[in-house]
Amino acid sequence: MKSLTNAPQQELNKLKTTGELGAAEKELGKVKQLSGQAKGYSKDLKNLSKGNIDSVKQISTSLENKAIQMGGMKDLQGQVKQVDQYKAMAAKGNDPEAMKKLAVEQATNHFAGKEKELQGAMSQMSKLKKKYSSLGSLSDIAKMSRNEMHGKPLIERIVPGITMQVLVKNHLMIDFNPQAGYRFTGKLTAGLGWNERVGFRHYYQITHQDRIYGPRTFAEFKLSRGFVAHADLEMMNTYVPSLTYSRLNDGSRQWAWGLFLGMKKEYKLSKHIRGNIQAMYNFLDKVYKTNPYPDRFNVRMGIEFR
Repeated sequence: MKSLTNAPQQELNKLKTTGELGAAEKELGKVKQLSGQAKGYSKDLKNLSKGNIDSVKQISTSLENKAIQMGGMKDLQGQVKQVDQYKAMAAKGNDPEAMKKLAVEQATNHFAGKEKELQGAMSQMSKLKKKYSSLGSLSDIAKMSRNEMHGKPLIERIVPGITMQVLVKNHLMIDFNPQAGYRFTGKLTAGLGWNERVGFRHYYQITHQDRIYGPRTFAEFKLSRGFVAHADLEMMNTYVPSLTYSRLNDGSRQWAWGLFLGMKKEYKLSKHIRGNIQAMYNFLDKVYKTNPYPDRFNVRMGIEFR
């Protein structure tokens, strides 16, 4: 019985004598060390998930040791320094003046040695601000310069319409001007038309001598708020002297030029129909005998189908 109780001690003494006990104790120590590191990593991961960067110890120590072993200590030190700068910036986040000062310092350091390039960029920016003073941001420049009719089919570029003008001089005359415009851009449109006048004596009898006819071209540029700069160039076959100034029938028919410049105001009638009013001035109305219009200033009304 006594030999049985002494057996463990005898085995222990045998392990000490052979040195196997020391090796076992070393392995046990390594296991304890690895267990401690595992607990440290687990704690660091929890701190990272909660955003507690300052509490991270085990992972940071391991990374530093690894960096030393790989000979990359300088790179690691540079990254640590950059992290410290970010921490300093975060600490100053509640101080506007400190953040402003820090931003100026960072900008100064960034553009050091690039003064010429910076000055050129600022000069170009100043020119753009003067040219596009109505823009809300620089991103609007691309929108402004882009042709909105680019890639549009022909059916969307053609704008048919008709313009009418009522004139009263001794009797009633009505001009009908069917036309078709081509939209080169979202703002510029030009086109052709044909003007035809019908005259009425006593408001019901049609007079052929009051008739004028001829081609008319136009160009217009859209401004803003429905206002459009408008120009007409026409050549009308008319009775000379014009019956709007004389009732003599001893004249003849001739071609008379007309150049009208003025403004046009558009307004919406429906989704695809727009109305307009035109106030035009005839700059070639110098000889009244050949002018088929009673006045130099003319008002027209029209509709367009978009």
